Amino acid sequence: MVNPEGLHAIMDPIGMRILLELNRRPEHVSELARKLESPRPTVAYHLGIMEKLGILRSEYKIFKEGNPKGRVARVYSIDKRVLKKYLQETKKLFEIVE
Repeated sequence: MVNPEGLHAIMDPIGMRILLELNRRPEHVSELARKLESPRPTVAYHLGIMEKLGILRSEYKIFKEGNPKGRVARVYSIDKRVLKKYLQETKKLFEIVE
């Protein structure tokens, strides 16, 4: 059984939108916040929960755009194996009410 907090995280509207964006490509929190037109702290909160639960993973990357010395940003991506487990549990919940 997966953590209920994870089910809440992926079923939350912001969580779903984050997953849809990250399915396209890995992103850092500021870029996700810009694309989702959501406050950065809100996006960071959801990223943190999903990373803690293993749904997302992150790594630090250096970006050179706009800064010749570069800047470091934490880039998030989906762990599809873990997400699949959560989605299977969600499906089971919907089957209960059918």
